[in-house]
Amino acid sequence: IDSVMTAADGSYSFELMAGGDYTLTPFKNSLASNGVSTFDIVLMQKHILQVATLPEAYQLLAADVNDSGTITTFDIVNMRKVILNVTDEFPGSNSWRFDPSMISVMDLNSNLSDQDFMGYKVGDVTGNADPNQ
Repeated sequence: IDSVMTAADGSYSFELMAGGDYTLTPFKNSLASNGVSTFDIVLMQKHILQVATLPEAYQLLAADVNDSGTITTFDIVNMRKVILNVTDEFPGSNSWRFDPSMISVMDLNSNLSDQDFMGYKVGDVTGNADPNQ
């Protein structure tokens, strides 16, 4: 199986041959502007200036728009370009990222459950993106 689309709630299932080695890699790259607003930028500016830090790990990950490992004004510039429709994508990044980025299974010998990924929308610090868009 090359790819499987998840259900609307994000659940997925498929059958694989026993004894094989497999890697599950989530992917979603659609509508960069989904959930991205000037309020997200305000929160990021406060974080950069150390006025009010972003408290949640996924907020920090979402704010790192260019995936550099830090939150900087370059991330804000990229978000402004998306908000102003200068571009419809984040340079060098999909619009969604996942934790973990992949799951590997070696020598599959039984049914597996709880192989979950946590998706977060790049640029959506407030967490209001619609995952079904």
